[in-house]
Amino acid sequence: MRRRIFCGFVFFSLAALVAGCAVKRIQPIEKGKREWGRGVLIATQKSEFKEAVTHRIIDSLEKDRCFIKVVDLGSLTDEAPEQYRAIVIMNSYHFWRLSGEAKSFIKNAGEDQQRKIILLTTVGEEFWSPGVSDVDSISSASEISKASSVAKSIIARIRVLVGCAGHRRSYIL
Repeated sequence: MRRRIFCGFVFFSLAALVAGCAVKRIQPIEKGKREWGRGVLIATQKSEFKEAVTHRIIDSLEKDRCFIKVVDLGSLTDEAPEQYRAIVIMNSYHFWRLSGEAKSFIKNAGEDQQRKIILLTTVGEEFWSPGVSDVDSISSASEISKASSVAKSIIARIRVLVGCAGHRRSYIL
């Protein structure tokens, strides 16, 4: 009897742990108009930090008349990179590797397409490189206090790619 109770406890504890750690998918968002011609794709995962960074990017780029599409990282491989001038991939580094979706997308993108990819990888250590030399890579700890500075860095890189780098506005992020 004690063994059954113990096994039941272990089973429910593991089930709760798995449910709590499961990656939750985000709902796709589109902002702006495709006709504006400055398409930006953001593929991300659901986390407080990544959502804060994403919303800061959207708020700034909408003012620059960019079309922005936000998709779940799991849907990234469904997107055609040639439709966008900039692609931001926000990825968590688990088990010492990039997610399969991010890795596959980057690998399958041609050289021209890889030049417009900005890869944000969140990791436990601040100064770590994901080791992807074909794209512009940033790493950051997932600390909400860093969301504004990370977003500013990504926004500056996007503006260069979409052609509004000389466009200087002061935004409070």
